[in-house]
This record gives sequence, structure tokens and C-alpha cells, in this order.
Amino acid sequence: NLAERDTKMQKALDENRGKWGKMILVSAGKFIMGSGEGEFIKEESPQHEVYLDAYCIDKYEVTNAQYWEFFQYIKKTGDHSKCHPEEPKGKDHAPGTSHTGWDYPYYDYPDYPVCRVDWYDAYAYAAWAGKRLPTEAEWEKASRGTDGRRFPWGNVWDVKKCNSGINAPLTVGSFEPGNSVYGCADMSGSVSEWCSDWYH
Repeated sequence: NLAERDTKMQKALDENRGKWGKMILVSAGKFIMGSGEGEFIKEESPQHEVYLDAYCIDKYEVTNAQYWEFFQYIKKTGDHSKCHPEEPKGKDHAPGTSHTGWDYPYYDYPDYPVCRVDWYDAYAYAAWAGKRLPTEAEWEKASRGTDGRRFPWGNVWDVKKCNSGINAPLTVGSFEPGNSVYGCADMSGSVSEWCSDWYH
């Protein structure tokens, strides 16, 4: 029932807006970006040093409830003024596909990370929220710190430190021991995040 969901979403927002809206300051400086030989994606090699000015990034992934609020705004106002200028015409920013739209049971969980949104949806949500998508470099530094580690917590894979496998995704921030050195949650596992630029 979508009316019941609306009530649930609003209640969750009222209770968690401060927590979910928290941002992390990532200090200015250099970090090691990219993958080493034989690791992950070949196009991310070689590792190289990158300097970034200080910036802020969300501590948590955007939740279903946060995205629901944005989607309600678009439905009520039709205001696409903050959307990307190349956004496809007629886009309504509903998450999902023709088979798994907004009525999909996954969206009944206000504290789950929103998924099945495309790049234009993510861009529009961020602008509506008074923010922007991070660059790939910003996302990577917030995730791995400055020392070139493979995962937010270090170099050794630990399934107990991230939201992965058959139970993923779950509530944002469920795996605090896997937070990055800056305190960002779910940078490994859970759902994928959109960045403002292409990784290659």
C-alpha cells in the first residue's frame, strides 16, 4: 500500500534526518589512487598520487526515504530546474525498471540504500539536496584514505566488515567496523554509488 509507505517514509525521515544527512570532512592533501598491477580493473592502473582540496561527502548512502522525499517533490512540482541539462526528456526520476518500479517491496524499507536509480536520477537528487555527486577521486579518497589500501579497513578482505553476499543490501551503516578512516560507511559492499565523472 503506497499510502502506508508514504507514512512510514515520513516517520523515518523525521526520526533520522540528522543522522542520514551527516557529512564527513575529508582533509586536503595527496592520496594514492587507482589499482596496482593485477588488481580489480585494469583501466584503473597504474596507481598514482593525486592531490585534492578539502571537501565534504555524505557519511551514508542515500536512503530510500531520502530519495522518496525528492521523488515526491518532483511529482508535486514538476520542477526539473536542478536536473542535468542533457537529462532525457520525460524523465520522472522514479527508481526501478519497468519490471521493478517504485511499488517493488524493496522500497518499503526507509533505511535501505536507494537502488535502481540511474546517473541522471543521482545527479538530480544531489542538486535538489543542495549537494553534488563526488568525483571519482573524491569518492576513492573518502573510501580508502591516503595510503593506497585495497579496502576501507585495510588490505585484507573481511566479509564481516561490509554489506555483501545474499543478504545485501541492509540498513545503511550496518557495518561500522568497515567504515573508512574518515568514518564513511558502506564504501565497500552494499550498493554501488554514482560519481560525477567517468572512471577512465
